[in-house]
Amino acid sequence: MHSREQYLEEVRKEYVRADKQGRSRLHNEARRRTRLNRKYLIRILNGAKSAETKQPARRIRSRSYGVAVLSSLVEVWEIFDYPRGQRLEPALKQEVERLREFGELCCSDEVAEQLRQISAKTIDRLLAREKQVRGLRRNRNPGVQRLNWERVPVKVAADWDTQQVGNLQVDFVAHCGRSTGGDYIHTLSAVDIASGWWEGQAIAVRSQHETKLGLEQMRPPLSLSGQGDPSG
Repeated sequence: MHSREQYLEEVRKEYVRADKQGRSRLHNEARRRTRLNRKYLIRILNGAKSAETKQPARRIRSRSYGVAVLSSLVEVWEIFDYPRGQRLEPALKQEVERLREFGELCCSDEVAEQLRQISAKTIDRLLAREKQVRGLRRNRNPGVQRLNWERVPVKVAADWDTQQVGNLQVDFVAHCGRSTGGDYIHTLSAVDIASGWWEGQAIAVRSQHETKLGLEQMRPPLSLSGQGDPSG
């Protein structure tokens, strides 16, 4: 490619000084040697810069968040058990001041304001290096739940009514350490967003059947809720 650029540069010098017949001759010869498109070759010989040598302007991202913001972001990320940016963003907006009041987070007012304004995509970008260093793995089977997600409406944390009792977050906790090899126990974890009430059930295999049994064991009997007792 470099040799072709040198050749076209020499042809262009002759092309701009030649008459109509000379230009036609030079164009045909250059097209035969380079096998470039006719109109594209004419633009090059008329002085336009070749697309191969034209480098796109690289946009330099301005660093809006410094070391202090990143350090505080990592602290909050650890407190909330390493969530993704989509879940950490609403938590930052609601809990930064409370964490500062209880001494869990030490930062300036300016840093606290930046934490409340940071977006989910920026959170994931800033924490990418930390995730790599800590060896946090992504979902091993990203396509397994795709069909369920297409059929079942899914809400993110920002859409939850945190004041209404009954909105549950259910997840699995794998007790496998850093390796997923072999057999290990999962904890089916359910927490009420409004009250913070937590229920857990250990299951041997993370399957649909075992999960259904675990949820049934976590659900209280009807008599405890007053539905099965006439006097309740």
